[in-house]
Amino acid sequence: MRRVANDLLDWHGIPIILAGVGRRRRVTYADILGPVNEGREERDRISYSSLWVHAKRQYDAAAMVDYGEWLYRG
Repeated sequence: MRRVANDLLDWHGIPIILAGVGRRRRVTYADILGPVNEGREERDRISYSSLWVHAKRQYDAAAMVDYGEWLYRG
């Protein structure tokens, strides 16, 4: 399940076009939780706050490593 959540987190913040409306909006954590929690029992669902914390730990750390590599090369 972690792989699915991480793959979906790559979509966070990307603008999408709403079907039938023609307007754009960005993908939110709530949009990501829909497919992740689909078909799961209530006790096994991932909460919004758990996803948010995971994203901050996963992606902020990755961003810091990329920045550190960039500094090292320069």
